[in-house]
Amino acid sequence: FLTEFYLLISVGGVLGGLFNALVAPLVFSSLIEYPLMMVLACVLLAMRRGDGLLGDAGGRRALVAVAIAIVLTVVLYSESVTLRLDFSFLARVLDLRGERVSTWLDPAERLLNKLLLYGPPLAVAWLLRRRPPLLGTVLASVLLISGFVDARNNDQIRQSRSFFGVLRISRDRDPKGYTELRHGTTLHGRQSLEPARRAEPLSYYHRQGPIGQLFAELDRRPGGLHMAVVGLGTGTLAAYARPGDRVTFYEIDRLVRDIAFDPAYFTYATDARNRAVTVRLELGDARIRMEVVKRDRPEERYDVILVDAFSSDAIPVHLLTREALQLYFDLLGPRGIVALHISNRYLRLEPVVAALAEDGRYARLVEHGGTGDIRGGVEASWAILARRPEDFGELASDPRWTMAHLDPEPAVPAWTDDFHNLLSVFKW
Repeated sequence: FLTEFYLLISVGGVLGGLFNALVAPLVFSSLIEYPLMMVLACVLLAMRRGDGLLGDAGGRRALVAVAIAIVLTVVLYSESVTLRLDFSFLARVLDLRGERVSTWLDPAERLLNKLLLYGPPLAVAWLLRRRPPLLGTVLASVLLISGFVDARNNDQIRQSRSFFGVLRISRDRDPKGYTELRHGTTLHGRQSLEPARRAEPLSYYHRQGPIGQLFAELDRRPGGLHMAVVGLGTGTLAAYARPGDRVTFYEIDRLVRDIAFDPAYFTYATDARNRAVTVRLELGDARIRMEVVKRDRPEERYDVILVDAFSSDAIPVHLLTREALQLYFDLLGPRGIVALHISNRYLRLEPVVAALAEDGRYARLVEHGGTGDIRGGVEASWAILARRPEDFGELASDPRWTMAHLDPEPAVPAWTDDFHNLLSVFKW
């Protein structure tokens, strides 16, 4: 039956892929199909074996275990009872000091506390592995309860899903809090609920951070500003546009567009239009849409192109290659600047940018900016590229901007459309 086995595996893969890519985004608002299949597998296995809930002497004990698992899930996941290890207390008692000790203890403390929080119900589920119906019941309960608790704890007001992933909008109950947009676990922008701060750019884009300093330099130039932004997010960068400026957003996800331009959630784009800023949206892959603009509107040039597409767990590599960078500079004006948001939890993108700048002989600077005293600010790293150092203006002599972290590394050559190596820049 080997041929039949591989045929069924192939057909199942095709059907599963079609369901995940085409059906699930329309039917579900979360990535529920994988855990749902875990539960369904337990049900199907039980049907094949003919298992019952109380089929032997241990059935009653197994049902008790199910009840215990559900109670543990409710109590622990809702944080009604908190189990926590505090290694800082241990370090003080044993007089353990030093950066190396902290570097080792902090990750271990986080890991163990996660195990204490999420582990007990799953440990009970593992004990029920020989009883698929009960195992499926526990898994389904854990999924439902954890989803409900997460939505409640995060003040979630909307969750939607598109082909590109799950978007969650949360809004604090505190009137001095924020409305936030997250794609999976990645923050894509926030806006203050305080009327006086509604127009203030926050998260990675606050005015004391690298991007605020860049716009302060651009504002010193005469005439109106025409900017292109790859990655719409919440539309925060529109907050920097002055009356008469033009902003062109390049966004691939229709759902992100619907959220960013809906004033019930975020008002950055709407407010910009109300103060006489021209806001345009190019919907589709940025590389493809930019090629169209280059072909159909050859006179269009940008003063700055901000590429804000690399903060997620999976980055669009084709927007950080030699060919992509050449396209950006083809669309820049004479003193134009390309700004790359390179904050990422898992990848060191500095050597990639350095290699591209060296490859194209572009001037480059980088700043790893903190939050300053900005409430709602997030630390961010931005790299800027230009044809000549003098195009940076006063930023070229600003001590916060440097080339020190943008030196090429022999192990990281310039990425192209034909070659890239994520492992070489992974934060192990």
